Amino acid sequence: MKTQSKLYHSSAIIKQMISHNHYKPLKNLFYCQDFLKLMSPAHQNLIEKIFIKNTLLTIITKNPSGYQELNHDNTKKSIKFLIKIYAKENPLSPFEQIEEIKVFSRRYLSEPKITSPIKQNTYLELSNGLFVNHCENPILFQKFENLRKAIQKCSNKN
Repeated sequence: MKTQSKLYHSSAIIKQMISHNHYKPLKNLFYCQDFLKLMSPAHQNLIEKIFIKNTLLTIITKNPSGYQELNHDNTKKSIKFLIKIYAKENPLSPFEQIEEIKVFSRRYLSEPKITSPIKQNTYLELSNGLFVNHCENPILFQKFENLRKAIQKCSNKN
């Protein structure tokens, strides 16, 4: 008896996965991203992150001026109006349960830059590079001469 395997579209697979309870955060993320597309492009550019926790819609802005713009009463009213419209269009979304909107500003404007520390010798060079090179093999002779130059270079720095 042969079994036939069906090919599914990625959207069908994602919908099936989202229906499980342990994928609820993923489902909320998709709804939040979809809701963000309803907002004006100017407001979209101000928002870094948006998410829902219980009955609270949290918006994190990219900078303090975005916080001031989105925390304004008129803007909050328009966001609440958009939430009502979105909740009617998507009854399974968590936007029906939103009672409050909180706007926060990201604390740090940019990622802290990691500077590589200046490489310093962690040892004291005990030799000053004065030795007699008795190697007859030309390859070994050259390697010892390179070693001598490196030692003298380090001893000159100190």
